[in-house]
Amino acid sequence: MVIPKGKTIIIKENSVIPDELKGINIVLNEPLTLSLQSQFSDLVGGETSSSITAIAGIIRDATGFNVPTSFKQFGLQLWNKTDPISFSVIVELNMKTNAYTDVYIPASKLMKLPLPGEDRAGGLIFPGPTVFQALGLSSRSNAYSIKVGNLFFYPVVFQKVEPTFSIETDTNGYPIWIVLKIDIKTIYTATTNAISNLDNSSIKGYE
Repeated sequence: MVIPKGKTIIIKENSVIPDELKGINIVLNEPLTLSLQSQFSDLVGGETSSSITAIAGIIRDATGFNVPTSFKQFGLQLWNKTDPISFSVIVELNMKTNAYTDVYIPASKLMKLPLPGEDRAGGLIFPGPTVFQALGLSSRSNAYSIKVGNLFFYPVVFQKVEPTFSIETDTNGYPIWIVLKIDIKTIYTATTNAISNLDNSSIKGYE
């Protein structure tokens, strides 16, 4: 079966496809929607006092002269912040010959992406980059990228994974398909350059 290029998903960890995902077709099940959002606030916060409004109304009624209590310019929207690019993908893994290797193992890898690891003492190893790693001063943790068709996102964090398991299983009890909803976010603030670079999949190590 030929999979349309626009539906193909490639996830890489430190520039390479994880062993659990090699040879696995990860296919987008639904159209991709990006969330691009900035937050703005009024130039002048707060509301006009009701007592001031009442007094202004009395003056207007008595004299015919309008006393402004607010101006449209007070509502000027000033930029506060912009969120990173965020989106969700829904993928389905299906058994070809072996439900364990075709479905369960790659699904397990995807389910681990938003979760912390553990050290020998039971301490948590948090997912995602540290400040030094985000600034390019350290490369100890895993750096993830995801490519959906020709759209390339790097670096990203996986915020949430919701797997749905088939009730049909193979003879060993493994589900013959698993559908996963994966919530993803870039680690940096979205910018106009980030949108321009969405098709820049030629970054070294991410071809």
